[in-house]
Amino acid sequence: MWAEALVAARMVRRAALAHFGAECGPLRKKAFAALDTIEDCARSGRPTREQYADLEAAYRFRDSVQRIESALLNGLYFAADSALAANAAQDFPKIQILAAADVVKNG
Repeated sequence: MWAEALVAARMVRRAALAHFGAECGPLRKKAFAALDTIEDCARSGRPTREQYADLEAAYRFRDSVQRIESALLNGLYFAADSALAANAAQDFPKIQILAAADVVKNG
């Protein structure tokens, strides 16, 4: 599931780069910081407490803007949602055990 979060974050990043270009306003900074957090979590497989708070903030971020950027923020919302879901899926130890067994079995 972390792979899906990573792909979602990268898709939103490409859309944001196309939209914002070199403009470096506060909205761009917040969006890119949230995308960095999602990508870092996807690489490590679990967020730290600070990163988890950032993911939740990114999840709520789209409600604060009422302009053209809302389409990008919807993408950020779903990327953050994907990361939160990937983290929540780790709360099921049986799934983790089966996943680990599959990795050992299939190399």
